[in-house]
Amino acid sequence: MAQRGYSRDQRGDCKQVCIGLVVSRCGMPLGYEVFPGNTADVSTVERIVTLMEERYGKSNRIWVMDRGMVSEKNLEFFRQGQRRYLVGTPKALLKQYEPELLSDDWHTIREGIEVNCCRSRPAKMKRRRQTTPPITIPEKNTPRSSSSAAVVIA
Repeated sequence: MAQRGYSRDQRGDCKQVCIGLVVSRCGMPLGYEVFPGNTADVSTVERIVTLMEERYGKSNRIWVMDRGMVSEKNLEFFRQGQRRYLVGTPKALLKQYEPELLSDDWHTIREGIEVNCCRSRPAKMKRRRQTTPPITIPEKNTPRSSSSAAVVIA
């Protein structure tokens, strides 16, 4: 199980394991899965989501992932299952939405949290119409303020 793989700590000399952790809203662990240390994060999403749904039911969860777990295949998996998700957005993708992000069309939904709804851009590959829009959080604060910002892509 312990394998050499990508190390965020630049410790290629060490073997490691990858742990997929599922937590509740308040951060309490609900379940986990252990993957070999050379497993790419992006390849664990479908397995961990399916496993948690088999164990605990589908429920009305919001799956939250960092940008290292985002792929078109994973987003399509969430859309097809009508799952809700919140993902970190790679900077390259945010560039497509720059005009909207720099606009003044932001709405406060709660003190300190603003959202901006952007139109979805056609993907390079064919896909079905989105049934569950992704919600993305820019990696860096936009020049708006120090408050949190979210972008809803519909």
